[in-house]
Amino acid sequence: MAERGRWLVDLVKRNMIRADAGSVNGYALPSRSGALANPLAVNPGPVLLLCLDPCYGHALMMLFNAQRHHEQHPDLPIIVVVPRAIAWLVPDYVAETWVIDLPLSALETPVAGFDAFVKTQLLARFSTVWLSQARIHFDHRTTRFADFTRTQKFDLRQFDTSLTESIPKLTFVLREDRLWLRHGWERLLHKSLIRLGLGEKTRRFWARWQAVRYRKLAHYIHQQLPFVSLVAVGITGSDQYPIDLGYAVEDHRKTTPISPEQERAWCAQYARSQLVIGVHGSGMLLPTALAAGFINLLPPDKLAHYAEDILLAHDNPIHQTLLGRFLPTSASPRQVADLVVSMLTEFPVWLAEERERNDGL
Repeated sequence: MAERGRWLVDLVKRNMIRADAGSVNGYALPSRSGALANPLAVNPGPVLLLCLDPCYGHALMMLFNAQRHHEQHPDLPIIVVVPRAIAWLVPDYVAETWVIDLPLSALETPVAGFDAFVKTQLLARFSTVWLSQARIHFDHRTTRFADFTRTQKFDLRQFDTSLTESIPKLTFVLREDRLWLRHGWERLLHKSLIRLGLGEKTRRFWARWQAVRYRKLAHYIHQQLPFVSLVAVGITGSDQYPIDLGYAVEDHRKTTPISPEQERAWCAQYARSQLVIGVHGSGMLLPTALAAGFINLLPPDKLAHYAEDILLAHDNPIHQTLLGRFLPTSASPRQVADLVVSMLTEFPVWLAEERERNDGL
């Protein structure tokens, strides 16, 4: 768990230390599946999974632990504590969901009233509580993302079929605070304006600046693949004066707050997409988990963290290599378009060869 969120774990541990007879007993889950340490013969207590972290990706990774606990300890009910941003992702097999109705940024500091709530809910109701370690590093291939999104991942067997028998789909994942800035002077100017307190006043300018690049990208893609469907999703600043992405792009962006229904509609769009394209930090975790492939544009200061905004979900390492690509944000729209075309045309060749090998030809 991230250091910034560790205070919550410490808080719960302090309130679940074994003390006098008759007081609550709190234990950490064993690191491996199997017999529980100090199990109670009757009425086993719940697993408490804390998913509170100011980083969206960390909170999401913590929530994915619910599947592991459900599989390893099916006899134990699960209680998850989540920020409202990911409450819609809680799987059906979770017994209770405690929603902290605060933005993620508010989790930088202790949550008022949380201590008393934990004491009321846990100490009064259960004699034993198992505290999840809430791991954020694990093999993504073992996660059933459909448990959380209620959407099945793109079926790779349909990758080439959808190219020949229907319209292939690409999805741009956009945020106006995660920008496709190609040049050093752009990044320097953008950071300088933020430090001067002019970030919000110039936000719309930079959003338009980015939109020009995506319009060019759409144009270059359609030059080579005119039948491709292009859809943009993500958070935008204003519905009243939306920033135009061009006639070639179907705009599904929305303003905040984003409803669970809208989140699920976006997930359905990802799962229909051969490729999702976005800048690192623009919310690429669920898109990369559900789409067939991705192109992640990396700013220079994120090279060391290149894999933190994606979910490598393919079992076959060749599939992951061919369908998971990274480019620096210095790449031009034409270069990104060329890579898109290459991925859409070359992966079907690999699929055809793979089918021949499996058929013994």
